[in-house]
Amino acid sequence: MTLAEIMMGKGSYYPGLIPLCYAYLDYIQCDIHTRTKVGRYLELVRRRATGEVLTTAAYIRAYVLAHPEYKRDSVVSQPIAVDLLRHCHDIGMGLVPCPTLLGKDVVVERVNPKNAYDARLSSTRLLSSERACVIARYFKRESFLRRHGSSDVGEGGLGGSGSFGWGALSESGSSLQASR
Repeated sequence: MTLAEIMMGKGSYYPGLIPLCYAYLDYIQCDIHTRTKVGRYLELVRRRATGEVLTTAAYIRAYVLAHPEYKRDSVVSQPIAVDLLRHCHDIGMGLVPCPTLLGKDVVVERVNPKNAYDARLSSTRLLSSERACVIARYFKRESFLRRHGSSDVGEGGLGGSGSFGWGALSESGSSLQASR
């Protein structure tokens, strides 16, 4: 499987790590603020997996190669390292936009650690039937369908014939009913 398939899924064969993350957020009834923030990170992971934006390593390589003091000798001198760290700091502080690394629509905001850990998360384990139901519910979400198109989504998820057995599951028969 490709990295994009590992992250986003491969037909009904494999649901993907990102949809599993969203399903988990649904299960723990994550607040909208946290879900939005996590969603931005998951979108960044998706973009990196599909090659839409550079990985951090590729960005650093490109920065060093383009630096006027780099001599193409595989040596990152102190002035290059200092410039790189300052540049990375400026990106992290939101002073320098970096669409090739983060995407065109990403604005870096400062992190406020004051209330970073005020929400307790549930640690109860899901039964496999409950997990499958949560994932199936995620695949039916409008936001997922908009991103991936309804023609790609079968009963079992992306492109699927339901080999996970999700088609046989009823949301009303699960303890994880969708709120309507």
